[in-house]
Amino acid sequence: MQSFPSRSDKRQGRFSFRAERGFFTSEETLYKSEAKKLSSNGFSVYPLTEAEIKRGLSFYMVSWEHPYGTSVPQEVEEYIKGKTEEYPCTNVKTLAQSLYIIAKKYSEKL
Repeated sequence: MQSFPSRSDKRQGRFSFRAERGFFTSEETLYKSEAKKLSSNGFSVYPLTEAEIKRGLSFYMVSWEHPYGTSVPQEVEEYIKGKTEEYPCTNVKTLAQSLYIIAKKYSEKL
């Protein structure tokens, strides 16, 4: 039996694609429950329009630019700047934090 990717799986793929190219945001069409779930998982989620485009769906800007709040752990900074090759597993607990590291590392190369 063939399985199809869920909305969440597709969205995660888009986020990873954008992070690998140095972007920290993505415009998404989400249900309110999806927006709340992303927000509780470390993402910043902002509505782009007040009106719904389809039953419960609205446009949102999803950002993973500040998953650590105001201070990024030192181990993460060292990994991003290339001072250490060891991935900071202990400081990565959410997808937003992982995407932040990927995007920041890419933008540091430029």
